[in-house]
Amino acid sequence: KNLSSMNVQINYSEISNFLEKILGFCPTFSCVDNKAFEVKYKPNMFMPTIAIKFRIDALRKDCICLSYECGSAASLIIADVVDYLKEKIPSGVEVKTADKRVNIYPPHFYHVDNLYDHIALSDITFEEKSVNVEFTMV
Repeated sequence: KNLSSMNVQINYSEISNFLEKILGFCPTFSCVDNKAFEVKYKPNMFMPTIAIKFRIDALRKDCICLSYECGSAASLIIADVVDYLKEKIPSGVEVKTADKRVNIYPPHFYHVDNLYDHIALSDITFEEKSVNVEFTMV
């Protein structure tokens, strides 16, 4: 193992709990394969579960390129939510609903911009209960 690398493991339950605290709802996460995960959310007992599969298509030191798959109803909901919240989507997150793509630029996030002077994102993998993020020291 490279001594100049750093690995961070985050359990899906930790992500769900964090989202519940900041957004008020608790989606569930599961691994599809080592480069894809699924998010499910059931708004209430009268609505069906909304499921979205995300896949990492490309990973560069400054950008995570994701695509997503979902049903047509979920796709319409996502487009409406993104349009409604467009002013609240953080700098560094680009959502292209027509292409079902999300580009994340971590160096543009306010609290991590200085961190990227010292580390570079090198890999993200998904396991049964967690996501693993690997950084390389620069």
